[in-house]
Amino acid sequence: SDEATLTALTANKGIVTPWVVSPSTITSNNALLRGMLGKQRALNVITKNPGVLACDPERLAISSPQEIEAVASATSAVGRASTPLAFAALALFTLALLPSAGVMDAELAGSIVRP
Repeated sequence: SDEATLTALTANKGIVTPWVVSPSTITSNNALLRGMLGKQRALNVITKNPGVLACDPERLAISSPQEIEAVASATSAVGRASTPLAFAALALFTLALLPSAGVMDAELAGSIVRP
């Protein structure tokens, strides 16, 4: 929806800059997420972590739905941190937990810290 699109763009303006990601990458990742997760779960992931649309589609395709959703949840939590110190602590804690949650893909984990 238009509202969901505006929310995603507000959260991560980098996904619409052509030197960061191409329109075909966004389209491919959106289709891939919908195929893997279904429409509603994909929307939830994109809302929590718009940076997922900027991932390399080939690398995203080999990620599990659980990895994708775990990173989206972690990204959302980091984004809600209200102070720089809270943000830094939460980011370090989250990144430390990603391997134990089965999230080993650097491309996917990197979507947490993209602008």
